[in-house]
Amino acid sequence: MKEIDNINKVLERQLIREGLSIEFLPTNLKSWQKFITRINNHYSDIEQERYILERSSEIASQESMALNKEIERSQQIANIGRWSYDYKNNIFRLSKELFQMFRLNSEINFNTLDHFKKNILKEDIEKFSKTIQNAIDTKADTECEIRCSMSLLKYYGFTLYVTPFLIKAVVVMRLLASPWKYQRKKKLIKELKI
Repeated sequence: MKEIDNINKVLERQLIREGLSIEFLPTNLKSWQKFITRINNHYSDIEQERYILERSSEIASQESMALNKEIERSQQIANIGRWSYDYKNNIFRLSKELFQMFRLNSEINFNTLDHFKKNILKEDIEKFSKTIQNAIDTKADTECEIRCSMSLLKYYGFTLYVTPFLIKAVVVMRLLASPWKYQRKKKLIKELKI
């Protein structure tokens, strides 16, 4: 019979405690049955722990999905959207609410910051770029207003609230966008003579 090279230390202690050895057949049936019962209990505990872990993971996933739906609904009610930008990997994402607000085709590719910048009014691109870079450099909250044309609708204005935070040494930018129709705001400002 082949000898076991690396026996687990816990198993080795259990064998010694029961007067058993991996080199010889057990001579005491009660010691052997006690040993097998302990191993069986250990396997049962592992199965129970795995079940609890899987169930906890499933519950957490369901809670996360429910929370995400609540956030989406809140954004819809408040007429705000959320973007995220991972500058290290240049990944840019828009929330579902932004696609709905601007009647965008979900097939449109807004997966990089450069692609998104193509929709910003030329006069606002530098301000937008500086705001993003400032948030990356200082890791501090900041805000700015920009105007975009991302659909058949006329220009929309955004107030961007930029909140950077770290995830595994990557700064992810959460840009909370509060849209306003640019023409309406401009007209209101003119009427109020602000």
